[in-house]
Amino acid sequence: MSARPNEPRGRPNPETAIVVSYVPLLTGEPGRTVSADDPGIAELLRRADNCPRGHVEGCLWLPSRSMTWGEVMPIFMMDQAHAIADHLCEWAEGKPGEWFTLCFTEQMGRYLAILFPNVNRSIACFKVGSFASYEEIVTAKDCKVLFRPLCFVSVTGHGFDLDLKGRIPDSSEIGFVDTRNVDPIEPFIEGEVIKTIGPFPVCWDCRPRGVDIGGFVDEQVASRNALDRR
Repeated sequence: MSARPNEPRGRPNPETAIVVSYVPLLTGEPGRTVSADDPGIAELLRRADNCPRGHVEGCLWLPSRSMTWGEVMPIFMMDQAHAIADHLCEWAEGKPGEWFTLCFTEQMGRYLAILFPNVNRSIACFKVGSFASYEEIVTAKDCKVLFRPLCFVSVTGHGFDLDLKGRIPDSSEIGFVDTRNVDPIEPFIEGEVIKTIGPFPVCWDCRPRGVDIGGFVDEQVASRNALDRR
């Protein structure tokens, strides 16, 4: 967080620093960081809580013109899809492939497609920004990152292994389509209803850029299983 005009520079030493990384449609000062006792933290958390949850309702698959013949790319079907895609690119300063990884994994008969932010880079930017503001490296005893990935969890019996898994390239674009533009009976889509961004590096080991997301995957699958039992 940049020093304000005429604000004396000095080295803060918060017990806990909160780094605001990617949250769908959350706007504000780029690279903002706040301490846990900042009076504005409650408002920030309230605004983040009102943002989309990152839930991808459906994942369709189409060939991409920029890929080799036979390769496919995922199409994320979700509410406010185009707005989220635009915001994501703006948040990543036009380089979404440097800020996000497209992760695939399978668990309990389901597959997941997760667009996960580069949280390590967010922390690094926090340190650089702190140095620029205070002319010293700010070191908090605890550093927490506020972020929200985009995530799709499939139904069981999906056929991902049979038809799709081997056709996903090492670097893939993602299409975004609004739920209201897809017929649930015949989900055929094309043209301007799809907004395509990327490409993104593809990860298969639940460790995008070295960050273990196994716990997040477990939570998502458990939540979907619970929902299906209702």
